[in-house]
Amino acid sequence: MVSKLSRIEENEYVISEQLDLSLYEEISRYLTIADIQLVVYSLEALYQLSEIGEETNSKIAETSNTVGTLTVSVCFGN
Repeated sequence: MVSKLSRIEENEYVISEQLDLSLYEEISRYLTIADIQLVVYSLEALYQLSEIGEETNSKIAETSNTVGTLTVSVCFGN
């Protein structure tokens, strides 16, 4: 749902200003679940959020373990 909302330009301000860090943390937790569809949807949501701009990128980076989880995922994928 977040991914689809972030694709609409009019929603970008609301998303970047109003989404709480708890949502970013929830998405980050889904990256560690052994369900490939959930991981793919979570990655897509993070990607769409990162496309919005600096505010959402900062929130993704501030979220505990998101960058670490993504780094470990990439390293194990090779």
